[in-house]
Amino acid sequence: MASNRTQEPKAAVERSVNGNGSALGPESLGSALDKVGAIRDILFGEQMSHYEVRFAELERKLTADFELLSQKMEQAIEDLRSATRDRAAEVESSSVPRLELAGELEKLAGLLRGSPIGR
Repeated sequence: MASNRTQEPKAAVERSVNGNGSALGPESLGSALDKVGAIRDILFGEQMSHYEVRFAELERKLTADFELLSQKMEQAIEDLRSATRDRAAEVESSSVPRLELAGELEKLAGLLRGSPIGR
C-alpha cells in the first residue's frame, strides 16, 4: 500500500502538462518530482523533524534502559551463583561425613554381634 502512495505524486505529475499544453518530458518530470518533494518538506518538514528527534530520544532511552537492565540481570545471576556456592559449602561443612559415619556404624554393629546382648 505504501508503494501506491509514493506512486500517486509521480502519476499526478505525469498526467500534468506544462504551460503550452504538451506533456512533461523526463527532465521536467524529475524536476517536478523534486518540487513535490520540496513542497512536502515545507508542509511536513518541521513535524517530521520533531518526530525524528523524538524517536532518536526514545531509541537512546530504550538502549540505555536495556543496557541497565542487562547489567542488573548479570549482577543478579552472579549474586545467585555466589549464594548457591556459599550455601552448598555451608551444607557440606555442616553435614556428617557419610563415609566416616558408615565406618562407625559397621564397628558398632560388630561390637553388638560380639556382646552378650547381641546374641
